[in-house]
Formats: sequence, structure tokens, C-alpha cells
Amino acid sequence: MAGTRSLYCTTCGTDEQHRVLFKAEQVWLKGRILRKNVDEFVMCQAPGCRKLRTGHTKEPLADVLRIPEDL
Repeated sequence: MAGTRSLYCTTCGTDEQHRVLFKAEQVWLKGRILRKNVDEFVMCQAPGCRKLRTGHTKEPLADVLRIPEDL
């Protein structure tokens, strides 16, 4: 899938596939962290994880955020 890459997930404790966020997920995240641009965020695709990180930072936010599955 385009936009995926293997990155370390601190929740899973292993390298996992991460993908760029879909539009609805970006809108949700913008409202949640009050930023205009969230293009740098990617989501872990391991079953049940969905944790956010950026391409450069494993823990970019003070609180752990996961994208809701119903978006």
C-alpha cells in the first residue's frame, strides 16, 4: 500500500507497518491536538494498536493517542 512504511511502535515493542492518515482521521486529530497541520503523523497498523507517531519521533505527544476505529 502506498504511504506505508516500517517504523518502531513503542506500544507493540517491534517494528510495524505504519500508514499515513486518511482525511477523516486527520480532521479528528486536528481537533484533538489543536494543530492546523498533522501531515507528519502516521498510524501503526498492527491489529488493535492504531497508535500515532511521526516519521521522526516515536512519542511526539505527551499523551498516547490512538485513532478510533470508527472513523
